Amino acid sequence: MTYAVSAAGLTLIQEHEGFRAAPAQTPDGGWVVGYGHARLSAPGEPVSRDEAAELLAKDVDPVARVVNALVTAPLTQSQFDALVSFAFSIGLDAFADSQVLRRLNSGDLVAAACALDAWRKAKIDEEVEVSDALVRRRAAEKAMLLKDAPFEVAPSAMLRPRLDHAASILGAPVRAVVAAANTQPSAQIVSFSSATAVMTQPQPDAPAPDFVPAVCIADVMKAEPQDDVLLLTQVANDCDDAEAEPVVPAREAQAAEKSRFRRLKRGAISGLKRALEHCGLAALMILGLALIALGASLMFSGEGAGVEIAAAAAVATPGLAATLMAAYGFWRTPRASAAA
Repeated sequence: MTYAVSAAGLTLIQEHEGFRAAPAQTPDGGWVVGYGHARLSAPGEPVSRDEAAELLAKDVDPVARVVNALVTAPLTQSQFDALVSFAFSIGLDAFADSQVLRRLNSGDLVAAACALDAWRKAKIDEEVEVSDALVRRRAAEKAMLLKDAPFEVAPSAMLRPRLDHAASILGAPVRAVVAAANTQPSAQIVSFSSATAVMTQPQPDAPAPDFVPAVCIADVMKAEPQDDVLLLTQVANDCDDAEAEPVVPAREAQAAEKSRFRRLKRGAISGLKRALEHCGLAALMILGLALIALGASLMFSGEGAGVEIAAAAAVATPGLAATLMAAYGFWRTPRASAAA
């Protein structure tokens, strides 16, 4: 079934794109006006809200066609509207490669909704940061995506929630996005990553909130792949004020388990070697004592002739050497084990 964006979907996009009557320049040298309408070369004329709505409808149309083409899972109108808003925000190439699309097409709607939260960063003042505006937009899109999903109750006494450390990082407070106001000159460069990024009005004299733990968490997560954050989230507990429990990443846990297995394996092999060595030493000592006993028997059982004495010495001497070697081996083994 082919869908078209509904009025509710357009309203969602308008609310989070924000209206801009006068064109404003983007970091890549283009211009943006109305509800996120991009002009590549010249700034052009200002637009009214009605004109901006018409431009938005034209801009959304190709996005809707791509969403219709890429999504193979059955959708409701609300789910389609949420996906169009999301694709319009992050770009069609990013949408085509996103976990949201892959999980949705695999039939896991809830996982697709959770994957929306990974796309919450933007380039602000030459740094990639978590954006408050994008966090809010993803929350609205997630609510719309799950609006028509089957509803399941969760009695607190039976289904007590547990802390999800990845989600707690995603939900941490962040510094608000500050963009240029409509009253700024047209040459002012707006701080957002693309022509479809969210722009908010600044408060010139308002002090910035003191979110020291949040800034630290945001800095820790800057290098995190935004598309795989829900799959591989490494919690760095190096903020003095952060109260998250340390979590061992999956790779480190696997490495620790492998290291423990190798130690146990080496210990078992070493124990087997010592047991075999002790058996060999015991056999050597028994052989040596037997040769000594045989030599003594030859010497004392005969008449004491020179030949008998020589034969007894020839038998007893290797036995004595074997006995001494076995005794030295038993003496050395405990010290070697202690040194290891």
